[in-house]
Amino acid sequence: MNSNSIMAAYVSAPLEAPVWGMAEIEASRALVPGYVAAEAPVFEADPMNITLVVETGDSHISVLDGDTFAVLDRFETPFAVHGGPKFSPDGRYVFVMSRDGWVQKYDIWSLAEVGRVRAGLNSRNIAMSADGKWLAVANYLPMTLTILSTGDLSVAKVVEVADRKGRPSRVSAVYQAPQRKTFVLALKDVPEIWEIATDEDGGPYTEGFVHSNENGMEEALGVERGLFARRRIAVSAPLDDFFFSDDYRNLIGANREGETGVVVNLDVGREIATLPLPGMPHLGSGIWDQLDAG
Repeated sequence: MNSNSIMAAYVSAPLEAPVWGMAEIEASRALVPGYVAAEAPVFEADPMNITLVVETGDSHISVLDGDTFAVLDRFETPFAVHGGPKFSPDGRYVFVMSRDGWVQKYDIWSLAEVGRVRAGLNSRNIAMSADGKWLAVANYLPMTLTILSTGDLSVAKVVEVADRKGRPSRVSAVYQAPQRKTFVLALKDVPEIWEIATDEDGGPYTEGFVHSNENGMEEALGVERGLFARRRIAVSAPLDDFFFSDDYRNLIGANREGETGVVVNLDVGREIATLPLPGMPHLGSGIWDQLDAG
């Protein structure tokens, strides 16, 4: 068999999805030897007025004094950092994510890296829970949501993403909904939105109902409650991205195929309005201004 035939056979071979589950993620976790958390900031600048400059050319982040813009530190990051750094509630730690799934934890007080872990193979963005305990990583490959402990970057849960019919989906984005104490997921390939509880009081969420012949009543199927309980919200078409009202009761979402956006009320769990959005604007630029979605 000549080289052209070998190449043709390779290209035409069925795609085998790589395995990257909890074991592989844990095996990639590397904490920095000798890291010691400082008891107080090792610099004189205001620790709550720090500016980070993400450098795209050579995979570094510069840490600047927000008042003088003096460089306090410059540290190496994973390749192609994307999605915006996320800060712990006290402003001490920052987490960054790369397109190839690496998540890095950096201690601003100590001006030192804490460690890193590869949470996916092709990742979109990260979100931190309102209490600062959990970091969610939205993945295209594999089609999962990875939830990490912010304390030591260990894996808390890997959620395989598929709709009620079992059709798998990439995760376009994950966001924190602080008032709801949940993560909210945009799914690329199936018409659902997911909420994932980030505290022990989450839920109960049900997968649906079934009629019971014994007592003539409907009984809930697949009830989930507690930490990381999942709630499905059906929508008319997959939503690539969305933004929220100030109280996180409503979201506006859109997909790249359509010309309209939809308003989904998260309290009732359904679409309540549509609006024209030709050209698929970047929804991160949206501002909610007393929209009458009723």
